[in-house]
Amino acid sequence: MIRERFVVLVTVLILILLIVLSFATFALPSETPNEGEDLIAYSTAKSCEFDQDIFCPGDLVLFSLSTGSEELIPVSGVNPEGFAWSPNHQYLAFLDNDFRYNLLDISSMSTRILSDSPIMMDVQQSRMQWSPDGTQIAIAGAEPGNLERHLLILNADRGELLSVAQDQAVTSFDWSPNGERIAFTALGPEAQNDIYILEVNSNEVTQLTEDNHSYNPDWSSNGDKIVYVSRQGEDRYLYMMDITTGDAELVSRSGGDVPFWVLNDTHILYSISSGFRRSDFVLLNLDTGTENRLISVETLSGYDVSPDKTRVAFITVENNAAKLCVLNLNSADIQCAITPAFAAGRPAWGY
Repeated sequence: MIRERFVVLVTVLILILLIVLSFATFALPSETPNEGEDLIAYSTAKSCEFDQDIFCPGDLVLFSLSTGSEELIPVSGVNPEGFAWSPNHQYLAFLDNDFRYNLLDISSMSTRILSDSPIMMDVQQSRMQWSPDGTQIAIAGAEPGNLERHLLILNADRGELLSVAQDQAVTSFDWSPNGERIAFTALGPEAQNDIYILEVNSNEVTQLTEDNHSYNPDWSSNGDKIVYVSRQGEDRYLYMMDITTGDAELVSRSGGDVPFWVLNDTHILYSISSGFRRSDFVLLNLDTGTENRLISVETLSGYDVSPDKTRVAFITVENNAAKLCVLNLNSADIQCAITPAFAAGRPAWGY
């Protein structure tokens, strides 16, 4: 009898403990800021004071997909290409009109100057990208007193600037998923482009392509392959390269540009020119080789793929009105919103 009562008591205590732990688990706060809210950042454009026909950097705007609302961030003019989300989506780094790098804290909406920017040769090429661990920011730019743009790495905490791949005039680049490598395009003395790999820790550089016309590399999620563009004469082709073996495979002859791995790396998304001021989004199935033209847009300003690689945000201009649109790559559904101010450049997607 005593043993039976003891067993019952222990059983009851275990059940009570499990219930308490269950409630404690559900009571834990979420570690993801703005959970369930997609935020897309973009820059507006305005006429320059010295030339009303030329657009200069404008304001930074955050657009919420969940509410459809926009918030104007009170900062100095923001470069249309010069901003990027941190991996945890807590911060937005951007290049302001005074050529300084800033960090915007999304939770407090406060900004701080991170570092004086290197002098950019071309503001349209001032792209930046965070390292996967969120400690560094890669930049294609030129240091003060040096007119040649190359790859720079900025410490995201202290603002220290490190020059890497100093012998290469860098244009496009992409950080590998593990953060150990950066694939980049370097411009040669005779305007030829080739793709190289930078080992971040050792600063060792290895050339991948030798056709003099390759650019816009994008890493697969596992870091084993890159997809890139190769221009041959007036035509553009897409290639996929195995980083380990160096073997390259032609995957598209349709003239694609700015490729992204999407849909669990089973497809490649890219844009092609389809007429005067018109571009098509194309989805390439890597298993079957079939290419599906999803949508045709007018005056495509730039685009970015969502972190889960299932949607693409882009800015298009139709009838003198700028629109921010989101295209679902699974269903081909599209949602657009006319921006109150004239949106420009490439949008940046965060959560």
